[in-house]
Amino acid sequence: MANEKIDNLSQKLSLVAVTFGVIALVFTCVGISTPNWELSYTKTSVPSYSLSSTANFFYTCHFTNGSYEDCTSRTVNLMNYPRYLSSYPWMTDYYLRIQNAAGLCIVGILFLVFGTMTTLVLAFIPLSTWINIIPSILLFFACLFMLAGMAEGSRYLLYNGYSANLYQAGHLFTILTLSLSAFTIGRIHFSRMIEKEVQTIARDQLWQIEDYIYNRSSSSHPGYHLLKFVDIDPNSLPCPSKQRQEPEDRLANLVRWLPRQQVLPFREEKNPKIKKCLLIETTNEGILRAILSLFSFTTTPAKVHRIFYCTSHTNWMQIRAFIYRCFYSQSLHQLIRPELLSQSIQDQFIYLLRSLIDQRPQHFFQMGIITTTASTEQQIINELQSMDVLKIFHDHELLNSKDFDKEINALIRECTVVTSKLSGLGKSTFIRQTMKKSKMNYVKFPIYGDLDSDILAERLCSLCPELQTGALHLDIGTVDNSQRLNEILYCLLLFRSFRFGQIAISLPAETCIFIELDASPDSSLTEIPLFHHIKTIVHIDHIDWTSLIVDNVEIQTITNYLDAINREDIVNNNVNPSNFKNFDQITCSTLIQKVFLKNKKTDFTTWTQLSIFIAVFYRLFTGFSRCSYFFPKYLENPRIRAIRMDLIQTLLQSSNQFTSFSVEAVRQQQRSMTTKKMTEFSDAIIHWEKMEPFTFVFTDTDDPIFVYKKPADVPAALVQYFEAYNKVSKASKRIKEKNMFPDYTKLSHTEIFIRLASLSRKYFNKAICPTCFRQYEFKEQHCQICSINNVLIRPKTFDDADILSFQTDIAERLRNEYVLTQDNFIKMLLIYMRVQCGIPVLIMGETGKRMIRMLISEPIYFS
Repeated sequence: MANEKIDNLSQKLSLVAVTFGVIALVFTCVGISTPNWELSYTKTSVPSYSLSSTANFFYTCHFTNGSYEDCTSRTVNLMNYPRYLSSYPWMTDYYLRIQNAAGLCIVGILFLVFGTMTTLVLAFIPLSTWINIIPSILLFFACLFMLAGMAEGSRYLLYNGYSANLYQAGHLFTILTLSLSAFTIGRIHFSRMIEKEVQTIARDQLWQIEDYIYNRSSSSHPGYHLLKFVDIDPNSLPCPSKQRQEPEDRLANLVRWLPRQQVLPFREEKNPKIKKCLLIETTNEGILRAILSLFSFTTTPAKVHRIFYCTSHTNWMQIRAFIYRCFYSQSLHQLIRPELLSQSIQDQFIYLLRSLIDQRPQHFFQMGIITTTASTEQQIINELQSMDVLKIFHDHELLNSKDFDKEINALIRECTVVTSKLSGLGKSTFIRQTMKKSKMNYVKFPIYGDLDSDILAERLCSLCPELQTGALHLDIGTVDNSQRLNEILYCLLLFRSFRFGQIAISLPAETCIFIELDASPDSSLTEIPLFHHIKTIVHIDHIDWTSLIVDNVEIQTITNYLDAINREDIVNNNVNPSNFKNFDQITCSTLIQKVFLKNKKTDFTTWTQLSIFIAVFYRLFTGFSRCSYFFPKYLENPRIRAIRMDLIQTLLQSSNQFTSFSVEAVRQQQRSMTTKKMTEFSDAIIHWEKMEPFTFVFTDTDDPIFVYKKPADVPAALVQYFEAYNKVSKASKRIKEKNMFPDYTKLSHTEIFIRLASLSRKYFNKAICPTCFRQYEFKEQHCQICSINNVLIRPKTFDDADILSFQTDIAERLRNEYVLTQDNFIKMLLIYMRVQCGIPVLIMGETGKRMIRMLISEPIYFS
């Protein structure tokens, strides 16, 4: 406690409490010593009366016609007290009550005296926690005994005089003194707890450095980054073998191992015109310009450890360390946004700085202060001005635009910003391929949402081993605090290091940094000031087809099918993967563009759409080849066989069913939010009315499900195709036309469910809970989720009739919760197709999610 100082606010509160305690003491002493507690009057003549006697707990005074005669002390039977009669046997009991009341009131006053004195001591002398609570305990007993005394005395005396009022007022002031004293004690205790926690954090950081020195683990160790942050090369430190156990010895070793700065003789500055504190008042966007201006004015090397950012969580130990560094290093250190510091810390800041200056009035130091609020409203600024050590720089004195840009360009190394007008144009691919060409390890680091500097630093630390030989890809999405993002970015780009909380991060100086900016319409990332100074900016406004990667199965499969379609070879032959050609990049790109870009707005064409196109048509083409209905060997009539080409062309024409509706409409909806031309929300939703007249999908067993609005939309050649198929097929494999081409507008809920159930095997060979409809293995008996432990239901056999009966039963159970219509039938088909193709599906809303989960066993994300 020897070096502890009570903060100014706590001192002021204690002195106010002492003041109230003294007032309470005066009131109670005057009240207890004067006799006017109970006043008695006698009638002299109508309508006159006069004072006859007064009394308190110690004595009574007598008056004749209002004139004082004498006073007598309290006797055993309260002789001469008001309402005294010698015939009353209970007067002795009244005497005891008056005696007790006098004693209680005197004891209460004594507690008040000692409580006020200890509160005064509390204002100037730091005491231990348990001793600190003594003033509040004394004042509490003072209130208690004073109240007990007044209650006991009221059994006999009537409190109708000013003396009783004075004592009661003193009691109220005592309560107020108790409240202020208790609040001050709690505040001092809270400050100590915070200080203790901060000291623990500081010790932890020292032990982190010690742990790294002994163990020399990877570059992801927090001790490694702390050393790099303070500009110490971790590789220059010794490698001790034995670790000491005592804290004093451990600290002594750290002092001996860590390199010391060159000890310079204390520089004295006798010229009072030389100001030691430099102030710049600016905006949030101008902080970087102010920082570099101060470094330039003082010819100080720009280092990140010379910059300290204040936050609402900054504690006194951090500020105290900053002041000592600034005062004794004889080099410029900068304090950013001191207005965020608490009032208590600002008081301690001024007290410590003033005491250091008083000890060495001619000692030279430099402290930069950058604030974003009016300096006249800040206690620190006003106090520094009163100390005559503050110099204020105005905007026109800072670095001009040309010099500022020059300073930034000298610090920024190997940085590229990649932007695009739309999401999905290949920014990440461009960055990845650029790194691959430069033979650098690719490290992606996404930043979005709520920015926590310590969490970001911790995540970056874990990536540092990879960054020793790699490049960093910062994928920046929408963030809540663009100003904090700007500060983190310019610390990373200019200094390759930052520390805004307790965790430091330091990247290798030669690390290349690529920054990908979010391209959503509501993004404001391009407004961040730092990006205006980065010279290397790559903007992508369209798909670069030359970067299409063709060495994968999906693209080669689709290219072979498109080639077979162009050559019309698909009419007579089934496409066999064993006979696939390996097409080059130009051929793949040309064939895919011919189909993919048809009837599309090129302004909205993205790699996202292309990936959906590839995934969907890989599944459709392979399903078409495996579907036994379309094998050429069953179709001898060339005219009927030509329907294969018509079906393939139908699939190609329905490509927008899977891309344009789900991508282009959403893009238009997003951009309408930033313009005055609002797009109807329903335009971004897939409707039955907006469907292609005819298309089809394949089930897990490669059986086709034809989708159309009305039977007239079914191509006549397709009907003829199946008629020809039935003629060459066995009787058991023949299909009725009404089953293959039903009128969907007339299908019931049960019939639609049965068609949807054919998409997967869930309602064929699985046991189903009749309540929650979860699936289990066929031999399971009870649902493990439902609280009533439902008995599972399943088909009696695997015969078609039993399976149909089982599916009908499930459909009827579902009718009470959800009724299937043609509109949600087509939506579920498209969802199923996306899941089947491995395309991520996110379903939002309250209606239909459970039904989709029941029909599709693959994972889907619901919101």
